[in-house]
Amino acid sequence: MKPEAGRAGAKGSEGRAGPLAPEDVVEEWVARALAALEREPLRALFPPDRVAAAIRAALSAPDAPERGAARFRERFDEVTSRLRASGESVASLAGPAATGVLVRAAGALEPDEAFVRALFGGPAAEALAAALLYDGIVEFVKRVQSIGDALPGMALARRLGGGVLAGLAGSLGAGIEAQVKAFLQGFVKVALERAVAFATAPANRPLFREARERIARFLLERPAREILAAVPEERLRAARDAAAEAIRQALEALGGPAEGGGSAEALAARVAEALGDASAASLAERYGLVRLEPADATRLLAPAVRRAIEAARQSPASSEKSAPVASS
Repeated sequence: MKPEAGRAGAKGSEGRAGPLAPEDVVEEWVARALAALEREPLRALFPPDRVAAAIRAALSAPDAPERGAARFRERFDEVTSRLRASGESVASLAGPAATGVLVRAAGALEPDEAFVRALFGGPAAEALAAALLYDGIVEFVKRVQSIGDALPGMALARRLGGGVLAGLAGSLGAGIEAQVKAFLQGFVKVALERAVAFATAPANRPLFREARERIARFLLERPAREILAAVPEERLRAARDAAAEAIRQALEALGGPAEGGGSAEALAARVAEALGDASAASLAERYGLVRLEPADATRLLAPAVRRAIEAARQSPASSEKSAPVASS
């Protein structure tokens, strides 16, 4: 009986006065569409030639690249103003699913050896390593002294002998301090080289992946206005303008000759190649995205589809098409 209702509803919706398709029929349409999205490869649902044609149609206006860049600047300013006025964290604004994706993406950013060397190879890193090593040596010497004081006769022997620890008073003695600092000047580079080897060792990658995820989660859970407050206004504007210019150039290339590497045809071909035989469901599983159960998704989308059908039938263009043509 349900297919008959669907046919009757579809037939009645041809004229503006006809009734809408029953709710169960709309749900069936939506369920079938969602099933196709989950089952069929996205490359088959969105052929590259049609995707390229749609992109070119959207960029048909001569000033489309400039308008796209200007719209990005406006949205960027709107979002940053809203974030500055909000006490919510980036994680709460993005939602748990998007936050999880960002955290996992930060963990997956494996730095190469050149990046680690650049990070540990500057004067600031050398000064930090020297300070940490020096403080470690001082604490070690203090600990040795305290252990020696606890042993019977050791404190007296040290005072009588005037050993190397005799001048310790919150720091190393002047002579010992100079020797330690001279040693550290040559050893710091060796220590940083070992740090690079440790950070890039395959066995230690899980440790640093967890560290990157913790840092990303910490930043995402901070209030958004605190993060923006730490960024100078001129740097924020420079980042906005650089991104807008990149968008303008990309849109310009998309509307350029089909033979160009940045054309709509080239982009559609690259996307199709990257997608391969992947469906929407397999992509959601691959990237850990939240996937609604088909029944839940259908219940959410069916009312919106029904409203869209009603809006389309109530539009002037629809009424003109459905108006009877007077016979001559």
